[in-house]
Amino acid sequence: MPDRPVPLTVLLKLSRLRGPAGVLGLVFVLGSLFVLTPALLVASRNFTQSYERYDYDAIRDHGTVATAHIISITPVLNTTINGEHPRVISYTYPSPAGNVADQFQTLELAKLGGLQAGDTIRIRALNQQSIIPSLRPFSFPFGYFFILPGVFLLVGLPFFLWGFLPAWRAYQLYRHGIVRKATVTGISSRVISTSRHSQQSVLVVSYDYASLTGQKLAGESPTDDLLLVREKKFGDAVDIFVSDTDETKSCLVPRLDALKHNWQL
Repeated sequence: MPDRPVPLTVLLKLSRLRGPAGVLGLVFVLGSLFVLTPALLVASRNFTQSYERYDYDAIRDHGTVATAHIISITPVLNTTINGEHPRVISYTYPSPAGNVADQFQTLELAKLGGLQAGDTIRIRALNQQSIIPSLRPFSFPFGYFFILPGVFLLVGLPFFLWGFLPAWRAYQLYRHGIVRKATVTGISSRVISTSRHSQQSVLVVSYDYASLTGQKLAGESPTDDLLLVREKKFGDAVDIFVSDTDETKSCLVPRLDALKHNWQL
C-alpha cells in the first residue's frame, strides 16, 4: 500500500471544496471534545472543595460511625438555590490516627435545626473522609454546564459528517490510493454557499473506470484544477486514485499537489 507524504494543508483545501460546512463542523466537534469539555472538567475540579467529591454512598454503606464536634456552620454566600444559601458544617472527629478535621455541605437547612458550634453530631468516616448520614450532601451542579459542549457537538456533527468526512476519505485516497485510469463522462459546475450572502462555484468531474474484475464503476470528484478542466473533454482519460480495500471509493489525482509534494506516481 502506498504511503505518500500529504500535508494537512491539503486536507483543509479538500474541506473548502465542500464549502464552509466541513471546516465549521470540524471546529464545532473539536471545540466540544478538546476545548469546552476539558475546560469544564478542570473548572469543576478547581472550583469544588475536596469534600464535595467524596463517595457519599460508599462512606454511608461502609464507613465507621463516629461522634464529631461541630466547629462552625457557615453559609456559602456565592451560591443561592431557591433563595437559600447552602451551609458548610466544619467539624472534628476522633480516628485511630488522631483527630481529623473535615467539612460537609448541605442544603437541608430545616434538618440543621438549632445545631451550632460546640454541638456534637453523628458521622460516618472511611479512609479519612467523612459524611453526615442524616443530611443530603450538596455540591455546585457543574453537570448542567456540560450541556454546552453537547450542544456544540450536536450542531457541529451534521456539518462534520456532510462536509469533512468526504474530504477525509479523499485525503486517505491521496495517501494510500492505487493509481488507475478513468474515462471522463462529464464536467459540471455546482454552486455552494460560502456564507449567508455569497456563493462559489465548484467544478466536478464525473468519470467511469473498471474494477479489477472488469466491472464498470462510476465516480465523481470536485477539483480546483482549471487546466485539467480546459484540457479534458468527454471520453478523455484521467488519472484517479482507487482504494485498495473498496474499489467503489475513488477520486481524481490532484496533479498540482502530486507535483508539489513529489508523489512520484
